[in-house]
Amino acid sequence: MARRWKLIDDANSRAMRAINGYAVFTGYLTMDIKGLGFLILIWTTVVLLGGFVSALQNKFFWCLTFITLVQTA
Repeated sequence: MARRWKLIDDANSRAMRAINGYAVFTGYLTMDIKGLGFLILIWTTVVLLGGFVSALQNKFFWCLTFITLVQTA
């Protein structure tokens, strides 16, 4: 008499759900970090090229320049 093996549904296992949850979390975290970097780059570009540079102190100007260079690298 042949035995019937019950197949395990991997989609419902606790370990698979934990791995999928971690993958989704890291995906959203990566998208958030990229979006924040894009906003920082846009903001520093507007400040540096938009005419607000004359209102900045020398220290803040170089900080913004450094942030822009780091973000574009």
